[in-house]
Amino acid sequence: MLRIIFSILLLCQTIILSAGGINQKTKLEAVKVFLSGVELSHSAQVELPSKGNYELVFDGIASNIIENSLQVSAGGNVLILSVKSRTNYLTSNVKPQEVIKLEDSLKILNMQKSKTQNDNDVLKMDIEFLVANRQFAGEQKSITVKELQQFADFYSERLKKIKSNILSVEMKLTEIEKDILRITNQLNEINKRRNQPSTEVVVNVAAAKAEKCNFKLTYLNNNSGWNPVYDLRAVDIVSPVTLNYKAEVFQNTGIEWKDAKIILSTRNPRESGNKPELYTWYLDFENRYGQNWGQPQQRQLMQKMAPAESVQMDAAALEPSIEDFIIISETQMAVEFAAEVNYTVPSDNKRHAIALREYSLPARFEYYAAPKIDGDAFLIAYINDWKEMNLLPGQANIYFENSFIGQSVIDPFTTEKELTLSMGRDKNIIIERKMLKDFTEDKFLSSDIERHFAYEIKIKNNKKNDIKLILEEQFPVSKNEDIKVELINNGGAQVNKVKGILKWAIDLNPSKDISQHYVYSVRYPADKVIPGL
Repeated sequence: MLRIIFSILLLCQTIILSAGGINQKTKLEAVKVFLSGVELSHSAQVELPSKGNYELVFDGIASNIIENSLQVSAGGNVLILSVKSRTNYLTSNVKPQEVIKLEDSLKILNMQKSKTQNDNDVLKMDIEFLVANRQFAGEQKSITVKELQQFADFYSERLKKIKSNILSVEMKLTEIEKDILRITNQLNEINKRRNQPSTEVVVNVAAAKAEKCNFKLTYLNNNSGWNPVYDLRAVDIVSPVTLNYKAEVFQNTGIEWKDAKIILSTRNPRESGNKPELYTWYLDFENRYGQNWGQPQQRQLMQKMAPAESVQMDAAALEPSIEDFIIISETQMAVEFAAEVNYTVPSDNKRHAIALREYSLPARFEYYAAPKIDGDAFLIAYINDWKEMNLLPGQANIYFENSFIGQSVIDPFTTEKELTLSMGRDKNIIIERKMLKDFTEDKFLSSDIERHFAYEIKIKNNKKNDIKLILEEQFPVSKNEDIKVELINNGGAQVNKVKGILKWAIDLNPSKDISQHYVYSVRYPADKVIPGL
């Protein structure tokens, strides 16, 4: 009999354990941010009281996770039976520390507002009291002129002081109300994001015995990313360039990355792991009546392509664009940057800076000017041995001689040996371009007209250093046999007749100036007009 009762109790216990549910908060351990998307890794320790089946509910999970990317592992003698995610519309998120601080500040400001408003009311009552006493004093027939004068002086001084205090109090009240409005708007913005349904991961497990188990949860989320930004700093044109490599990280995953270890990766987490396969590329003549022009072209070789209906369309479909090259470069040369310190990134979809690396780059400096287009000289830095820095295309803030110059773009996807960095304009190099009217003339020759153009470019170096300047000018190139262009004087420049470019390499000492001249002629039929000449 006792054996039967014991068996029944054991069966009941097993049933209870099989239906058991345990809720567990997870801890965010690691964040790997891709250029588009993020991989989040959580940990949790769960105590399973005895042998049996359990439903574990893990919260603190990002919203909108990619379901097929969810991975769960467990230590110990635990068998994972199933894993799924779900949305919980009932539980409210715990208030973040930022919200608590803002609400405390709002309470203090409201108390200050009430106190200041009370002070203002008291001062206004003082004015009412003074006005009432002035009327009372005026009705007293026994008061002397001297006493009346003394009262008037007292009334005037007191009234001035009270009104001055009222003005100060009202200004203070205005500032408090501005602060209240600002904090209220910030709270509304945060709560708008916070009051969203939470995501949970439900894991069904079978435990062989009672034990503490360490769980690890990893998944992908699309609502995040990063882009590179750079600071380029040059003290002068003889010192190395300092390059600060930074990342702007943004995320809207629904959870705060608090004091998290962040890794930035250039890998594409959604790229296929299947090998590519080439299919037959058919050529045929264009079918003008059967082409479905609304059908988007598929650009990936791994996808099977239907026979082409137009030679032109197939060529366009297979011609690579810059986006294709960028994706290939990122997948074949994936790089990861581990931040040296932990960062906190709120779920606000705003950009937050993370420092990655700092490089000191030996550089060759050179100025460039094309005064026909722009009258300023541009400082160019040429960097060798740059490919080991794993740079990505991005915007760069330029600092030269301890001043912010402007912004430029770093493009590392070049086949050149040297990386070219535009360091912005230098106003200390004065360039003046003008047409020499004494040498510019029109000649009429029978049925033709011949026009002569002469230009002078003056350059002055107002810097304290010697400079090297590449100066480029332009003369026209004919595309018509009836238009004849002759370069009469190239001014000692290197001449590219195909492109119509004159190029001077100029070395200029401090406070020195130089002039360059060139002359060309254009001959064409007198009854014709050449636009832009």
